[in-house]
Amino acid sequence: MAIQTVVANWDEKLIQSAIEQELDRGGQVYFVHNRIDTIWEIAAKIQTMAPKARVAVGHGQMGEGSWKK
Repeated sequence: MAIQTVVANWDEKLIQSAIEQELDRGGQVYFVHNRIDTIWEIAAKIQTMAPKARVAVGHGQMGEGSWKK
């Protein structure tokens, strides 16, 4: 299927619904966040909203091989 990109204000119901729909059809989701200092907080919120999802964090200031789930 074609890639669909959505840019929207923070809406937990919208985010949760979009993630669940994509996972239910066997797809994957990339969530882009623009602040390294709060990226772990956002990852935790997403994990809470979508407990079936495997959430990983990566950003440009991480050393090679230092990503975490």
